[in-house]
Amino acid sequence: MKRLVAGLVFSALTLTAPAFAKKAPSAPPPLPSEEVVAVERAFDAFTAEHGYNKGFHEYSAPNALSFNPAPERTHDKTAAALAADPSEKPSPLHWWPSRIGISSSGDLAYSFGGWTWGDADSGWFLTVWQKQADGTWKWAIDNTAGKGPVAALPAASPTYTDFIPHGKSDSPGIAAGEMTAADVTLNKALNLQAAATAYNGFLVPPSIVGQDDVAPAQTLETRRPILDSRPQGLAWIPEGQGVSQAGDFGYTWGHSANDNHDAVVQGYYLRVWRKDGPVASDWHIIADIYHPVKPAA
Repeated sequence: MKRLVAGLVFSALTLTAPAFAKKAPSAPPPLPSEEVVAVERAFDAFTAEHGYNKGFHEYSAPNALSFNPAPERTHDKTAAALAADPSEKPSPLHWWPSRIGISSSGDLAYSFGGWTWGDADSGWFLTVWQKQADGTWKWAIDNTAGKGPVAALPAASPTYTDFIPHGKSDSPGIAAGEMTAADVTLNKALNLQAAATAYNGFLVPPSIVGQDDVAPAQTLETRRPILDSRPQGLAWIPEGQGVSQAGDFGYTWGHSANDNHDAVVQGYYLRVWRKDGPVASDWHIIADIYHPVKPAA
């Protein structure tokens, strides 16, 4: 009888044991930088399958801008194209992120990498991403960051992430004011000095400097020729900006012209900024892209 009772007890314990077993720990949620890499790759795959207009409309914020070289409201433009002709072929455009920078609040980021258009063309891109109220990421600014052969493009993996900014402003509003002031200070210097001199103190060792039709630069030695090619004596005029909730990351964009009255627009710029310390002068440019307006043929 004892052997029977013991057997029953053993069986009962065996049957109920799984209820007391430890559950395997769940995987940690992805880091915000990993979310940006994932959405960039999903954006590429969706566009390749569904077409250029559908892809760029689906993943763009309502006020998204792309530079060509003048800024265009891409969300509206692609919506109009799809309304006129909803049928689209798969897109030959393919791209991949090789470098990411992101705010400490995880709501504003940039991605930088390579792109190809089939076998016809290739180069680099820089995109600004903004986290939406529903938790999804949408791109806010998209532009090419230079041209070059496929062999010169960065590898598709791994994707490197910049260090998280370690300076913050007291509020997004204060951050926007500080960053815009830095942008205006640089613009005034560009009006009076050669670009290589004007940018002193604004760039940091890993800063990206890009311009249409040339490879972007990420070192002091390779940045100098691009900056030396920038026009001198122009008025540089800011037009828009955005900042993170943490007040440590943002972007500005605007244009250059022959004078402050926009007599003849010469080009458009996009700058991504990061705050690297506690004071207003600690804002530095992590990426600077310039799109010259080509003279009419």
